[in-house]
Amino acid sequence: MSGRGSLGDLVGLHRAWLAYVTGFGNEPGVLLFTVDESQHMADVRRVFIGAEIAAVCGLAAIMILGRAVARRGSASVAALARDASVIAAAAVAVLGIAAAVAFDSLFLAFHELFFPQGNFLFPPDSNLIAMYPDQYWYETTIRIGAAFVVAMAVIAIASAATLRRARR
Repeated sequence: MSGRGSLGDLVGLHRAWLAYVTGFGNEPGVLLFTVDESQHMADVRRVFIGAEIAAVCGLAAIMILGRAVARRGSASVAALARDASVIAAAAVAVLGIAAAVAFDSLFLAFHELFFPQGNFLFPPDSNLIAMYPDQYWYETTIRIGAAFVVAMAVIAIASAATLRRARR
């Protein structure tokens, strides 16, 4: 993709594709990707939308569980939040460590699981690979994992502080 547009143009194109795959935009009208690459992006969109639906369902389940636990008192809610955030952070940290050590294997396993039709293997000179190289995915995965672990740590610390105050 070298020499195929300014950095601003490429960032704009990335934002358009990100909006598309996350379900917040239409497919960009730029003829950049091959038919196979565009089909993969449509499949990525389906995975993202499925993950968004799962997240909403998970949030609803958390709210229902939280409401049930709240009947036992605020200390029970704080204990649940602390324990759940520690478990979630530990699980993501383990995945993050595995990704840092064996990213290629995990990336391939992820694609085989979510794209079993096999339309995720492209030649190294494809525009999709040029726009989203392995290093982009590695760094993005590590950043998202680290941000999640930090968020869970904040929740765990706040919940633990709430529990300490409630015990006094």
